[in-house]
Amino acid sequence: LEKSKEGLSLDGLPQEYNLQKLQEAGLYIIPPIYDYFLQLGKLRAEMFWITENEIELQEAVRLVRVASLVKPHDKKSMDELNELVEILASYKFIEGQYNPDDPLLNYSSFDHPKGIALDPEKLVNLLLSRGEEALKNGFVSKSERIFNRAKRVAINNFGKLTELAFEARYYHLSSAFNCGLLFFCEREIDVLLEDCAIGLNDKHPLIFSIRSLRIHILDSLGQHQEALAAVDELLPVEEDVRGKEHPDTLVTRSLRIRILVGLGQYQEA
Repeated sequence: LEKSKEGLSLDGLPQEYNLQKLQEAGLYIIPPIYDYFLQLGKLRAEMFWITENEIELQEAVRLVRVASLVKPHDKKSMDELNELVEILASYKFIEGQYNPDDPLLNYSSFDHPKGIALDPEKLVNLLLSRGEEALKNGFVSKSERIFNRAKRVAINNFGKLTELAFEARYYHLSSAFNCGLLFFCEREIDVLLEDCAIGLNDKHPLIFSIRSLRIHILDSLGQHQEALAAVDELLPVEEDVRGKEHPDTLVTRSLRIRILVGLGQYQEA
């Protein structure tokens, strides 16, 4: 256990080459190590509810994470970890400090939904489906967390320039936009479009969706002229590929009207 503390990563957890040492130690003394970290994590979580000190919750996540590393397929520790991570994410949402890339917020039992072993592609599709379901039921922040997990699983297993990863990245950005994470979206949407230019045809339906989301982001940030320029670039291509009366084309035309109204150009609108 002491050896596993060597070479800690930025988030204070053992690097991959030390995880084997931790798990090998667990083979001989699993109950003490596993129970110690799990129970101590629960205690720090209880202290959070008493003190409302976020550090207690962060430590709880780290401690239960170590327990899950000792017994990586144990449902009890993974469920506890998932609950603590989501409590921490919700707390950061409320405090206005939420960052989708925070490493502490990306340990999740969604890797092992209900103990079912899934191949990565099925897991990504399952997460995308659950994210859409959460969004339809009005759980916006929960959908962002699920889509974020889908994005990470897709990128880690297939690479960021694959169609499944593009889809997961788009859904995550869309949900992040609905959560009001505008500056995060502004940064990531251009990166996604640049990557899609490498991996997808410029007339692919997903490209249209991403470009439309970018327009919404620019408009919401008050960059109305930039949004108008972007919609004027998108609309002719969309009319040519999809047709002027296609429902998605009509949505883009309605978006252009809304931007013109926001700019005070009522006659053109």
